[in-house]
Amino acid sequence: MQLKILASLIFTAASSAGASNSFDSTVMVLAEQDYSRPAEASGVILGDHNGHVWVATNFHVTGYTKASGIRVIHHDVTLMVNRQICRSILDLCLLEIKEPERDPSLRAIHTEMVPARQLRLGQKMISRGRIKGQDLEQTGSLEIGFDYAESQILRSGDINFIMGMSGGGVFDQSGRLIALNSAIINGSERSAYFMLPTDWIQKLLADESSLAKFHDFPNDPDVPYFDPRHTSLRPFFFQATWLEINGQWADLKVMVDSAKRRGFLGTGYFEGQLKARGL
Repeated sequence: MQLKILASLIFTAASSAGASNSFDSTVMVLAEQDYSRPAEASGVILGDHNGHVWVATNFHVTGYTKASGIRVIHHDVTLMVNRQICRSILDLCLLEIKEPERDPSLRAIHTEMVPARQLRLGQKMISRGRIKGQDLEQTGSLEIGFDYAESQILRSGDINFIMGMSGGGVFDQSGRLIALNSAIINGSERSAYFMLPTDWIQKLLADESSLAKFHDFPNDPDVPYFDPRHTSLRPFFFQATWLEINGQWADLKVMVDSAKRRGFLGTGYFEGQLKARGL
């Protein structure tokens, strides 16, 4: 399986005036790596939460780096990070900005978030990122949502994330945040693009016990849902997607039938794909 973590410098104009405002909350994130050049990706300013300014990004971008080794670049201002709160299995980290007064515009940003339950299949989405001063944008639609971790992880078949957009926001046409870019699977027949629901961000922000602790380096033994080192631990929806986009229908049927025998309820979408092919 070929998996791409979204760590293109392709720019397209904003598709609507309302959505273009979401570029104000889009930042570049740099994370030092011991073994290579710094990871360069994106993030989203969430705004002020109980006196602290937070930025959301992916665990695979900053989760292996101490907070002191992370930089957030908003327009031309480089900001330090005081701490990060992560949930590795969800591929999610929240970064608390150190000395936010260095960029007075930060506290004026209030990113409105839409929970997964309010989204609809086929809904148009605008994926954003920022790398080396360039605003990145791709558009697509919501294909399916899979129940996972008390919400739904979202999937698109056409949003076409590009390198540098990891951790960047996915917005609706009104400029509201509906997800974070996360990972791509490239198959022999097509690709699939996974996005993290805002429900997970809201839940992490509401976890006062976690926010009250100082986190410099996450002590989280789990790995992201897509981690290539732990194939057997990947959730059903991810393994089944890989079979689907590679056209391995017989293997997918075996996996779906096995999941149904075990009483798993998340097989409906894949059953529909198999039925459409006479399986």
